[in-house]
Amino acid sequence: MGKTRDEVEELKANWSCDPCWDLKDTEGFEEYADELRKYQEEFSLAAEYEREAVEQKERLEAENLGLYGLYQLINQYGAMLERHQSAIRYLANGESSMALEALRGY
Repeated sequence: MGKTRDEVEELKANWSCDPCWDLKDTEGFEEYADELRKYQEEFSLAAEYEREAVEQKERLEAENLGLYGLYQLINQYGAMLERHQSAIRYLANGESSMALEALRGY
């Protein structure tokens, strides 16, 4: 028996709170794969747009305060921290070559 519309909408809501898997590949929802793929793409585009808008606002505020250099350093530190966290996850899974690529920023 296929999933109901309510189940599909509940899946989307749950995924939106923690989008850590490929939504279209969710087991049991194969008949909705196209809809789920489209939803994931739209969600990702909206999240990217929002991230860029926030980044632009923060950059302008930093420039107005004369703190643009500090702003850049903080962003660079954040990117480095993300790379290190990814590398740790790869190492924990025994994927040392992927850890090295994460540290290099690939």
